[in-house]
Amino acid sequence: ISISELELIANNPEKLQYLQSQVTYHARETIEDVVYLYFANDEKRAADFDMQLEDTALPIASNYLKNIITEILDNACKFSEAGTPIRMRTRIVDNHLNIDIVDKGRGMKPEQIKQIGLFKQFERDKHEQQGMGLGLAIVKRTVELHGGTVGFKSKVGIGCHVRITL
Repeated sequence: ISISELELIANNPEKLQYLQSQVTYHARETIEDVVYLYFANDEKRAADFDMQLEDTALPIASNYLKNIITEILDNACKFSEAGTPIRMRTRIVDNHLNIDIVDKGRGMKPEQIKQIGLFKQFERDKHEQQGMGLGLAIVKRTVELHGGTVGFKSKVGIGCHVRITL
């Protein structure tokens, strides 16, 4: 449903303009809410989160920002062991907010990063995975519709670094 909604918005100039006119006034608070409400308690990983977050207003509705952070952190929690750090940093650079999320999980191969898309899961035959493989595609499309970028750096067995720029 989410990906369909995003594509409908992308193809409707009025809806796209409205989407891009929305603002989250306190990005740090929104990100902290996601961590504390959805992950720190549910995943029993409160001690794993290392956050240094700058606050700013962002041209994105808070529900979309929450979805982006939720999807990335869900993967970080799924693909790293409890007790390993998940580092989050936000930094304002040239009037953009960089959101960096780094885990010490199993990582991804360069060819896997290039293949991120709809219904794409990697090594499902080797690792139990919940979901349908839509999370990263939804993140990428949401960020793109807001004029931002998503970048991935990863090494198998070392971890993954996701940078979202809005």
